[in-house]
Amino acid sequence: MTASPEIVIVGAGAIGCATAYYLARQGAKVLVMDREAIGAGASFHATGLFSPWRASSNPALNHLFDTSLRLSQELLPRLKEETGVDTFYQVAQGLRVALRAEQVEEGKALAAAPGLAGAKLAYLDGEEARRLEPRLSPRVLGALWCDRFGQVDSYRHTLALAQAAERSGAQFQARQVTGLERRAGKLTGLRTTTGVIPCERAVLAMGAWSAEARDRLIEHALSIIPSLEAAQVVGQFAGPRPQSQDGLPIMRPAPTLSGVYLNTGHGHSGILLAAASGRHVAEMVIQGSPSLLKAEPYLPMRFVAKQQ
Repeated sequence: MTASPEIVIVGAGAIGCATAYYLARQGAKVLVMDREAIGAGASFHATGLFSPWRASSNPALNHLFDTSLRLSQELLPRLKEETGVDTFYQVAQGLRVALRAEQVEEGKALAAAPGLAGAKLAYLDGEEARRLEPRLSPRVLGALWCDRFGQVDSYRHTLALAQAAERSGAQFQARQVTGLERRAGKLTGLRTTTGVIPCERAVLAMGAWSAEARDRLIEHALSIIPSLEAAQVVGQFAGPRPQSQDGLPIMRPAPTLSGVYLNTGHGHSGILLAAASGRHVAEMVIQGSPSLLKAEPYLPMRFVAKQQ
């Protein structure tokens, strides 16, 4: 890139690529940087689920899930048309099984509330669930049923977002950002392993890296479908997914440095929330205020208020 970018996005996972997509579609000159390849972090091994039930008792989080699910239903076919990348998006009936009494009560409570994006929900007892899925273990006490459970290949979805952003002018570089340059409380550039990139606006959409053991996940899967014991493990991926203390992502200008925006803390729901989060932050960067979602629930200053 010969000229300085208008906006630099640090992190080329689903959140960063979705932000780049919405910024580039509005004509912004965007550069996305990541220390590794596109989607090499949590977005590479995420399950890519689009669950149509309430995320929690927090109305703001439920509204975010509902908004992003509706946006994703429009975005996914458009991405395939724009890029030709098949994300293996599929929608089918789904079951969320209960193995303990508290999970039974949770499933019943979820079934009693309206499904997200118009989905239908119902609670099934163990026998009803096994009639739908005979491979379920006798230990399964019941299951939350939904008529529209979506899933994508999260890595291919991230690639599709990146390619669509590139078609609108965004550029991508494999380069590690090591710090921020500032002057008088304003961002002036990003320090990288190969030098400083001048910029006045940046979106931080970085994940985290660590190693985990796989055994607990396998044990849980066997408790649901015992026949998986005969399956052969051909590979596994693990990695952390950053989540804020209250479960709500942080999507807002940084409180202490003008020109820096945060888009992080999505936990295990980054693929589902990428559409709404990317558009929300893009609107803040370009327009100064968002129109898709209210800004207040996602302010980073909410944690400062709790500590005082």
